[in-house]
Amino acid sequence: MSEAYLYPGTNVLVNLAGLRDQELLDIFERNRSALRLMELQAKPIQGNFDLKHLQTIHKHLFQDVYPFAGNIRTTNIGKDNFWFSDYPSIQFKANNIFTSLKDENHFKHTTLEQFANKAAALYSDLNYLDPFREGNGRSTREYFRLLAKDAGYELKWSNVPKEQYMDAVVKATDNPAKHMSELSAVFLKCIKHDSSEWNTPEHPIPLKDILKLAEGMPAIHNSLNITSDMLKQPVERFKIEPPGKGKEKLQFQFQGSKDIHKVTLEKPPFMTAQMKNQWLEIAANNVGIIQIRSPGIGLGD
Repeated sequence: MSEAYLYPGTNVLVNLAGLRDQELLDIFERNRSALRLMELQAKPIQGNFDLKHLQTIHKHLFQDVYPFAGNIRTTNIGKDNFWFSDYPSIQFKANNIFTSLKDENHFKHTTLEQFANKAAALYSDLNYLDPFREGNGRSTREYFRLLAKDAGYELKWSNVPKEQYMDAVVKATDNPAKHMSELSAVFLKCIKHDSSEWNTPEHPIPLKDILKLAEGMPAIHNSLNITSDMLKQPVERFKIEPPGKGKEKLQFQFQGSKDIHKVTLEKPPFMTAQMKNQWLEIAANNVGIIQIRSPGIGLGD
């Protein structure tokens, strides 16, 4: 492992928070990348499904954590006696991989089985490439979510236990001829025809963070009164419909609930996104109903 990425005398990656304790860095990285991933659920990164697209995703996910976010690694790395692609050849190999993907029209117009087989082979190639010093898995999974959506499928990694998915990836990368079918089976369980625009975060996130992704706030005339406690409840899935007649529509489902809630959002006048986010954090720690009150907003009694 190259010392260039590490704090001297440690195995801890240099990070923007200056943390030199691996456990604290793991927590910080997990929390910050989860919030950034949540942003991508609502506003996906557009691209050509090439290396630059993957780099942009990585940069967004880890922009708060690592100074090398979005950059191709400049050292050789391995895990459990398995070495990934040597770093000088990453660009060359990536060009071949993504050129082949483009030639196959990004797997559009495929059956579920065809997509699963092709996606498994591509995933195995990208896993061996391992282009970043850290954060390859999360970036690759988001990349494949977008690739699947572009091909007309919805991909939910949560359909398969993480241990099963990781085991299939490792086996397929180590011995593709023998184990690729296991990774194909994982993809088959994780994909279905995309018949909706629901966003399903990798981990449930509180309602207050969903509202931060929208421009507006819950309007006063909604039949559902948003309370401070609700702002802290984890949301399993959601979708924000673009403004119609100046208003957004938010639909969401709390974790463990079968109910789908629908809320109209209005943008408070003179309120910036930063002000709105700060207010949501304050509101989540108060008691009451969240309402818009012209010309501003406030807590109900």
